[in-house]
Amino acid sequence: MWDEARHAEMSWRRLEELGGVPDPKPPITTVVLTPMEGLTDPLERLLVLQRVVEGRATERHRYRVIYLARELGDPQTARLFEYIVADERAHIGYSQWIQHLVGDDPERVARLEEVHKAAEQRFEALISRRADATAGMSAGGKAS
Repeated sequence: MWDEARHAEMSWRRLEELGGVPDPKPPITTVVLTPMEGLTDPLERLLVLQRVVEGRATERHRYRVIYLARELGDPQTARLFEYIVADERAHIGYSQWIQHLVGDDPERVARLEEVHKAAEQRFEALISRRADATAGMSAGGKAS
């Protein structure tokens, strides 16, 4: 939670420095809740948060770093996204503990794979509706 609060604070400050007025209601709610739609199992929710939400956000943030630094000439905001990407990579790595909780239960593994796939599809459908330069990004950071 500390990392996420720090990301929000850094982003808020940078937006103010650029002359923007941050919306006090964070838009992340939709980005987090949509992929978790209908999930009540805590393990499934954590899987989706760490592997889908944070995983896919990291892909887009990597592109933003390049886009902001090279195309918009804003190395300060690019640096902010570099910090966020570094933290998110660690968060994604923390999901390794999920296999230890599931163990050798093939039904549970199959269920988690199904949940993961469905959440990826919901996340991509949500993100693909974005009208900014990061919409439609593929896993390699290239426009699709």
